[in-house]
Amino acid sequence: MPDLSLDLCLTPSEQVVMRELPGESVLLDLKSGFYFGLNEVGTRAWSLMMQGGSLQDVNESLLDEFDAPPAVIQAELLRFAGELCAHGLCRVERKDGR
Repeated sequence: MPDLSLDLCLTPSEQVVMRELPGESVLLDLKSGFYFGLNEVGTRAWSLMMQGGSLQDVNESLLDEFDAPPAVIQAELLRFAGELCAHGLCRVERKDGR
């Protein structure tokens, strides 16, 4: 799993599509056939990440929207982002686009 910080941005890999289902979503890597199920919080986090902001921006939105301690939200967001990257569903970029 890559070393991630809240200063980074994630962008989806070109071959990844998301499909929303009742109460959940699924990310599918069209190249490998790998799919990744997302619950409500994961779906919201993915949606926020795809808006182009940093993980800090995503973290702040999740803090406003979900009732959990800030340290838990941050830790879970970074774990989730790491899993997405480890499975090739997205790539890491710095805020300056590199």
